[in-house]
Amino acid sequence: MLLVLFGIGAVTLALNANRMLAWVFQRLEAQVTAKMPADVTPAERARFSAAFADLYRSIEEGKVDPAAVQPLQRELFAVSTEIDRGLSREQVLRLTEAAERAAGHGPPVPGAARGHT
Repeated sequence: MLLVLFGIGAVTLALNANRMLAWVFQRLEAQVTAKMPADVTPAERARFSAAFADLYRSIEEGKVDPAAVQPLQRELFAVSTEIDRGLSREQVLRLTEAAERAAGHGPPVPGAARGHT
């Protein structure tokens, strides 16, 4: 019986992993958006939002390679402790580029398959 429950749990986790990943990214994106520095241009803000919107679409469509998401996770982890103090424009641009790459745009991440172009 325990093995059956474990199997059901594993399947459920696998099916919801993408949803959970998107949820975490959405929360962090909202925090970054709320604390964006004043020197981030409107075009850069739009690019940031578009990069994350595209990432969520790619996650939903199952087109995201886990290896491509790792650099974004590292960037988000690196800035997560600084969000409340405020971020630099360079940090926002790095997050934008990492989100674009994770969604399958921009230069490929070494060892990651391309999601889509």
